Amino acid sequence: MGESQCSCKVGRVAERYDLIALDADVQDRHDAGASLRELATVVNKQMLRTAVERAGGDASTLVSSEQGVDALFDVLNGGEETTETERVRVKTRLEQAGVDIETVTDDWISHATIKNHLNDCLSVDTSREPSITESDAINTVEWARARSENVVAETIQRLQNAGLLEIDAPATSVTVRITCEDCGRSYSVRDLLDAEGCACMDDEN
Repeated sequence: MGESQCSCKVGRVAERYDLIALDADVQDRHDAGASLRELATVVNKQMLRTAVERAGGDASTLVSSEQGVDALFDVLNGGEETTETERVRVKTRLEQAGVDIETVTDDWISHATIKNHLNDCLSVDTSREPSITESDAINTVEWARARSENVVAETIQRLQNAGLLEIDAPATSVTVRITCEDCGRSYSVRDLLDAEGCACMDDEN
């Protein structure tokens, strides 16, 4: 039984996945400076580990180490360099091993959910956190890029299945660029953040 007795989603998944001392762990990490998004990821990985370990058998070897949990989470979460084919393969393997992976991913929480849990259930003040950080921004853009890539890949697959498209090994990629309409310069999100703005702003100073 998890220690959380609140009725919010965090409390419910803590009980469902036997996340003992979840509240203390989350609060300690928050006090140490972890972002809300990082806290949500920690909880989601704990749920994933529990679900896979409960299935036992060959599936449990996938989370035999923290690196294993991280790798599995990144694939299922559509992380950087994860292909749709790889994600489907891992999901199929887990389902065949008895892991209800759709339920697990539906149970995953967002940073907004963990924020509400900290504020309303644990009386932890999260107002010190900025509305957005560079890490949050990059993670959000990467999530959107990976999601878009997956949608395109799935659509191409559906076209193939319907006999409307013939291609032996389609490889889908989506790239995010930010273009300054004033000067025409184009940047990746990381490069734009590193430069702290478009170079044309320096030209004006």
